Amino acid sequence: MVVSQLLSGKSKELYSVYAEDEINEVIQTLAGEKIGLVVVTTNLNEISGVVSERDIVRALANTGPEILEWPAKRLMSRDLITCQMETAIGEVMHKMTELRIRHLPVLSGKKLIGIISIGDVLKNRLQELENEGAMLREYILNG
Repeated sequence: MVVSQLLSGKSKELYSVYAEDEINEVIQTLAGEKIGLVVVTTNLNEISGVVSERDIVRALANTGPEILEWPAKRLMSRDLITCQMETAIGEVMHKMTELRIRHLPVLSGKKLIGIISIGDVLKNRLQELENEGAMLREYILNG
């Protein structure tokens, strides 16, 4: 299976904030939409980076509540680790595990198409294992 197949079953909605939005607003978006990562855009809707729950928690632990008034651009990750629509899910799983990241922006060429989460990958893998188990049971029963 490849990323495009996994994305086909997800909502097409991408949640973003502006680079100048305060972290307080970022938190409201994350909590309100029940997501773990937002895309940070410029006023021209160009992608500048991403802010994750982890980024916020780390900054709060290291700096304190004053980060709530920082603009998103101050906290965002700029060097994005991404995958392409044709990337194999196994490769995505490996990348997420090795780099200890929970979300990967998905690109088609250079255009952002969606975000894939570790939850999406695990849900897919669990479904594959359940299907394999059902096929094996069927094979054993019907020889």
